[in-house]
Amino acid sequence: MRFLLLLALASPATAQVVISQIYGGGGNTGATLRQDFIEIFNRGVAPQSLDGWSVQYAASTSATRITTALSGTLAAGQYALIQQSAGAGGTQNLPTPDFSGTVAMSSSSAKVYLVNANNQVQDLIGYGAAANEFEGAPTANLSNTTAALRARNGCTDTDNNAADFAIAAPAPRNRQSPPFDCAAVQETLNRTISQIQGPGPVSPLEGRRVRTSGIVTYRRTNGFYLQSQTADPEASSGILVFTQTAPPAVAQVGNSLQVEADVVEFRPATDSASAPLTELINPTLTLLAQGQPLPAPQILLPNQDFEKYEGMLVKAETLYVVSPTDNNLFWATLDAPRPFRRRTEARWPNLLRVNLASPLPAGVKLANLTGPLDFASRTYTLYSNALETLPVLPTLPPAPPKADGEFTVATLNLERFFDDLDQGNGVALTPPAEYSRRLALLKAYVTISLGSPDVLVVQEAENLPSLQRAADAIGLDYLAFTAPSNDPGGITSGFLVRYTRVAVDSVAQLAKDLEYTPGQITHDRPPILLRARAGTFAFAVMGVHMRSRLNLEDARVQAKRAAQFASVREELAQLPANLPTAVAGDWNSFTEEIQFPGFRNLSTTLSQNDNYSYVFDGQTQTLDHILINTPFAAAFSRLYYGRGNADAPADQRLSDHDGAVAYFTLRPVPFTASTIVSSVSFLAGPIAPNQAITIFGEPGFTPGEPPPSANLRVLVDGVAAEVRYAGRDQIVAFTPNVLDLRKPFVPITVERAGTVIHTVFMPTAEAQPSLPTRLSLGQQLSAFAFTAGSRETLFLTGHGSLPLSTGNANVRLCGLPAEVISAGLLPGSPNAIAT
Repeated sequence: MRFLLLLALASPATAQVVISQIYGGGGNTGATLRQDFIEIFNRGVAPQSLDGWSVQYAASTSATRITTALSGTLAAGQYALIQQSAGAGGTQNLPTPDFSGTVAMSSSSAKVYLVNANNQVQDLIGYGAAANEFEGAPTANLSNTTAALRARNGCTDTDNNAADFAIAAPAPRNRQSPPFDCAAVQETLNRTISQIQGPGPVSPLEGRRVRTSGIVTYRRTNGFYLQSQTADPEASSGILVFTQTAPPAVAQVGNSLQVEADVVEFRPATDSASAPLTELINPTLTLLAQGQPLPAPQILLPNQDFEKYEGMLVKAETLYVVSPTDNNLFWATLDAPRPFRRRTEARWPNLLRVNLASPLPAGVKLANLTGPLDFASRTYTLYSNALETLPVLPTLPPAPPKADGEFTVATLNLERFFDDLDQGNGVALTPPAEYSRRLALLKAYVTISLGSPDVLVVQEAENLPSLQRAADAIGLDYLAFTAPSNDPGGITSGFLVRYTRVAVDSVAQLAKDLEYTPGQITHDRPPILLRARAGTFAFAVMGVHMRSRLNLEDARVQAKRAAQFASVREELAQLPANLPTAVAGDWNSFTEEIQFPGFRNLSTTLSQNDNYSYVFDGQTQTLDHILINTPFAAAFSRLYYGRGNADAPADQRLSDHDGAVAYFTLRPVPFTASTIVSSVSFLAGPIAPNQAITIFGEPGFTPGEPPPSANLRVLVDGVAAEVRYAGRDQIVAFTPNVLDLRKPFVPITVERAGTVIHTVFMPTAEAQPSLPTRLSLGQQLSAFAFTAGSRETLFLTGHGSLPLSTGNANVRLCGLPAEVISAGLLPGSPNAIAT
């Protein structure tokens, strides 16, 4: 070990005040606590003055120390908390600190010295493998979520950091914490496992050193379960022996061991009010026998008190899986009902978490799972090695097909859908193989589970090029719309719109720079507004993605969410009251939390069993909602949640959210001039030769897909038009090559079997040119993706009766002239082509 020459080292074996806990991950990613801290403890029997004392911090290989002064008196058995620097993250402050410093401590490895008034090092802790000064050996590495805790509540001091400290969740104590008497814990007690566990949730031997024996029943990555052959009806006969790293070779399943260890009650730092798990830490193991039979498992039944089986082998004869596998964990119940979580409902009883390396979806039934029963985060977890038989996996149903005259609006959280392209940092955010897998899942989910919605609101997209690339992979007529957001993770909201069925008038991002308090942005993912038309039906859809429910108890989170809701209400108030409007997205809110005057939440139309889009801790809940106002409600038909995500294992799904899709039935419109529109722009107006038009009208057209029924004709001024599509209330046709432009109006007539069923007069124009990417019937025309020097083919409708030629066709791309190689009519079609 290395020390500064000006400091003397006191004898650590006789140290009365020691460093009892170190944590350097405060405010880092994943941390709960906002601040770093150092904790000291008086393990002696007399008070100790701290006047002139200090704690001194140094980086793992540095000789430079940063000092925090101490003062006052520390009573025997008393702790003191020294707060250090705060990070940008975390959700909870430390308990009231007794001293404060400004050190930004390392979360993994460094050195901390406790120096007395005589300038002597009273205690030294080298934490993490990189530390170059320590007592004996350094502790294991710490992390953003783990601290180094001195054994036996701070009493153990063998001059070996590695042996004296356990790595666990931080549990800061200050002067107000209950004192601990080290004199009462020096003797090692011989006790059975049941005596250590005791009849209640807390061991009667907490903080004591014990010696016990049992059979190893299960190995974990950081410990093993030990159980007596003899059961005790009043207390558990099994216990977790925590080894921090992989258990030693002697701790094989079936071995009988003697274990000497400290008794602790573990509570996660994120939930200090949770009931604890009794553990043995800092163990010394002695092999007694090998190949012993395992104790018979305890049969689990609904509504039992599982506390007395903690750490024991148990068997679940029947389990109903209620959430899919994620990181080898899924949730199940011992009885059949599926847990549904609403804001006012308490946690569902009889929920059990299962650790099993089998990808299972929700909805299957399992039999005879055996393993030890663990407890953490207010939840019992059954560890199991294998299934006796593989279950039959359920078939996920597709969305109901759209009926004639229906169009759909849907919403879907894509769960960070990033492509495999290098964004300039040398690393693709998604590996190519994973991106290909997700593209295939996206296509299947949108086309099958959501039934190819006409308007799809999306959340957690990367950017516009990435979203359009995904839209193209779906293989339908989707155009992408989005804009950069404020989200630090780079996700944004947007739309996929089927432009052969819906005409887009405008897309605008809203309230991007709005602040709810000075310097604090309201929307990480600002709302985005689409105004569009389906046929002649004009409507608006606002896409939203509210702040998550994480740390909802925090006043700052509540204020931000309230500001987001208020902002959306204000934006909706700016729209015309008679405009059919939907608000759709990931609200991160329960149905009853979303109150918008004049809007109806469509999830209220579903039964409880169908009303969910997300599964959290085994409980289904609805976070994805579609709301519509009264003008839109007149067209509403039904709502459906597309299954295939929320209930599917993590490696078999696109996202952890199920999307919602709302069906709307458009009322028949009269056959008038305003219902004859350009197939490209969906705008009404004069007609011209060689123009693609869409005719909307009352029911009576012959149903069918292209080619249309032979008994249907469209005549323009008595000349037959080429009919490309005929449906119940829609026809797509091309006007003739020549129109008599001397007539200000010409008749358009629809005939069926020689009988006129509709006639309307339309104004004429020499030309109404439009350059589409696709026609309303879905035929590919051009891609609008040009590169310098490339040869492209452009199709034009409504170009008039004058034939195109190289002499009269002028093409400009992005304002620059293009060389026209050939131009003329496309053989067999009224379209013109310029190349």
